[in-house]
Amino acid sequence: MANFNSALQKLLIEEGGSKYTETKGDKGGATKYGISQKAFPDLDIKNLTESQAAEIYKREYWDKIKGDLILSEKVA
Repeated sequence: MANFNSALQKLLIEEGGSKYTETKGDKGGATKYGISQKAFPDLDIKNLTESQAAEIYKREYWDKIKGDLILSEKVA
């Protein structure tokens, strides 16, 4: 079975980790840990913590796709 924490660590590396970006012309707006202002307009992206990002990824993505049921860690 896939492990959320393992998948999250790989994801955070791919998404730039704690680097805050606000690039002109980026339709997602401000972004940190891969979490964008456009997707979460009421969230203080600049002050987002890694644990808050993890909660968002777990609740909004992992749980919705039933990530715990994925058999392959590589797929997850």
